[in-house]
Amino acid sequence: MSYINLQVSNLSELRRNNLFRGIVEDAAAMLAFPDIQHREYLGRLDTGTIWVYDQPSNQWTDTTEIFNFQSIVNLENEVQNIFATSQEMQDDITDLINSKVYENSTTLLNTNQTVYADGSRGFADPNQQVSGWYYKNSLDVTDKINWYFMGNLNPQQTMNLTSLTSGYVVINYRSGAEIPFFSIYTSRQFDGNDAGAWYRSRLTYHTNHNLGAYVGQDVLLYFGDDTGIFPSLPRFEMLLDPFSSAGPQGALENILVGALSTSTGYPAASYEFVASTLGYVNGSNRTDFDLIADIEDIPDQSVSYSNTHYIALDATNDFIDLTSTGNALNFLSSWSLGIEFEELSTVQDSTYIVLYKSGNNAITLRKGGSNWGIYCFSNGSSCAQANTWVAPQIGSKALIQCNGTTIQYWLDGTLRASMTMNSNKNNTSHIVDSLEIGKGGISSTLGTLNYWYGGLNNLMVSDQYFSTDTIAEYFGSEDVSTMSFYDDDVVDFCLLGEDIYPNVTGLKAVVSGTFENGTPGDFVEK
Repeated sequence: MSYINLQVSNLSELRRNNLFRGIVEDAAAMLAFPDIQHREYLGRLDTGTIWVYDQPSNQWTDTTEIFNFQSIVNLENEVQNIFATSQEMQDDITDLINSKVYENSTTLLNTNQTVYADGSRGFADPNQQVSGWYYKNSLDVTDKINWYFMGNLNPQQTMNLTSLTSGYVVINYRSGAEIPFFSIYTSRQFDGNDAGAWYRSRLTYHTNHNLGAYVGQDVLLYFGDDTGIFPSLPRFEMLLDPFSSAGPQGALENILVGALSTSTGYPAASYEFVASTLGYVNGSNRTDFDLIADIEDIPDQSVSYSNTHYIALDATNDFIDLTSTGNALNFLSSWSLGIEFEELSTVQDSTYIVLYKSGNNAITLRKGGSNWGIYCFSNGSSCAQANTWVAPQIGSKALIQCNGTTIQYWLDGTLRASMTMNSNKNNTSHIVDSLEIGKGGISSTLGTLNYWYGGLNNLMVSDQYFSTDTIAEYFGSEDVSTMSFYDDDVVDFCLLGEDIYPNVTGLKAVVSGTFENGTPGDFVEK
């Protein structure tokens, strides 16, 4: 790699014109290289040298003879060894040439509003691992990106849906279930067939690939032809989505703009990535953009607390289904669950209503007038129970915590029950990373455990058994995200009803899920 870097930086003609096209295996591949132009250069793997093409004579000439750089001769054997023994190094060199030496590479700064336009701009990678534009969607459901990188700025050049053969982006994938997509718009023709007020056709290219195995890695997303750029990267093809596309999409429609985009209406952290290179191929010309952000331009990743809604459950068949909740409700482990009550049943019929469930483990409250009890079930058998002599009220907060031996029930800052579990706890049927709130319909030795009735809000999930000081702080205010134990001891804090129905997402974007069998009206505004 040092050989290629040295020669490209020292050969004045290469540096001035930036016409280095790539690397080929041998002389035959060099002669077959497509669309080579006068005074363009190729590197040969079999000789480790750089050759220049003279179009009038259709001749290739070894640049070592033209420029007679002694450094080329001195390093030739070294390069030969690298080329012969390291395919990875060959890929690295090709990546370097493709990304840094290509003739149409342009730098785009994240402060360029003509690029990010009506959407969010990119930031520097908060982990300071990758150069590029970082994006993570927020709790604001209107948050999106439209990074316009494609457009025909040369009226003498044809750029239409036929000549545009490829588009691509390199992203460092971080997390989230969603992947950015490409949006291509064509110019209006004012013949009554234009699909939009400012465009004729919209073509959307996206992929349904699961990138979960590539967290923290660079991947290439592309539509159209695979140009071979960055050959060492995993690559995923983006296909035309006929449902999101619109308009006639005629082959000769002129390109207006093209963007890397995300959708609105998704829960926070559904998108998270760093884009480093954007590009496209039009005709025989390839255009690349290096995305650059000031390393100090780090996004504010804090998500503000909001308490404007809650979720109302009606005791029929609706419940909140959550994932990534760890060992919550495993009676052999330590955990804590906190919640607030916004509505409560006024029917005091001594029935058992399920507050929390995981697998066949459940924690219920028993409606008994002023004497509501707490009953904990493992595989249908009671493993702990107590009369509390106090009923929760609208606005009450409840904390239930377990350390593998004892379950405590705190209501509005007062310990109402401390229960040593019996041997039934060993029959635990807990499901890791699964928590269902309000889901009943369970058979038990004490009868059927029913669905929850009432409004719930501000769910806290922790993998800790709290001290009395921590418990006092928890009951001291509503916003758990401002509490001293939040960063280290809270798995997540879910603002129930604040997302777009039916989604539920924690402020840390760890716990997520959906409200099942409900309606949008069950996300009640306070």
